[in-house]
Amino acid sequence: MKPVLITFSGIDGSGKTTLAKRVSSTLSQRGYRVKLMYGRHLPLILKPIINIGKRIFMKNVDFFEKYVTYRQKKLDILSTHSFLGEVYKYLLIFDYFIQMGFKVFSIAWSRPDFVIFDRYYYDTVILDLALDFGYSPSRIIEIIGIFTKIFGTPDYAFLVDVPEEVAYKRKDDVPSIYYLKERRKLYKLTAKRIGWTTLDGEENLETLTTSVIRTVLGDKI
Repeated sequence: MKPVLITFSGIDGSGKTTLAKRVSSTLSQRGYRVKLMYGRHLPLILKPIINIGKRIFMKNVDFFEKYVTYRQKKLDILSTHSFLGEVYKYLLIFDYFIQMGFKVFSIAWSRPDFVIFDRYYYDTVILDLALDFGYSPSRIIEIIGIFTKIFGTPDYAFLVDVPEEVAYKRKDDVPSIYYLKERRKLYKLTAKRIGWTTLDGEENLETLTTSVIRTVLGDKI
């Protein structure tokens, strides 16, 4: 039987990883086979290229100290050097598809009842493509549609949402409030257009877990 697919998305510091782990643990305690996975792109094939690009184009701009400048310079480079931008984009997608291929195989092999993704292809489109290439909301939805045809639609997709100020206080590896604001804006627009369930990440963990469990189990509780 096909496993139930649950995904959690949101900005850094929203609490999605903690919630995904708690939901996974709760379902396991109820006797279900659960597979918890990370679903955003991790630069593997692309990592050496990213490092070379940073040395050549971004060596005088610090990501943490001057994030806005760093962000604009990256957009300018990818726009000015369009061929390199296209190569980077398709290598990223290729890299991601290979990673997801292994995950799909792992799921098929282990045959769980539930698969929970801490981030998913939605996050890769928003964070790794849309922000770098300046996609409009409609373009984001278009690209997500392409990924959906390949990987399918989750049974339950949750956006864990918190104000940027709250997320910023929770994380010590985020460069600025602006970094979170531009990401949260895209997440909220995408959630509204696609129909994700939005959770208030400021709620306590037990309340959020109970809400998710009730949603995915329904009358099985």
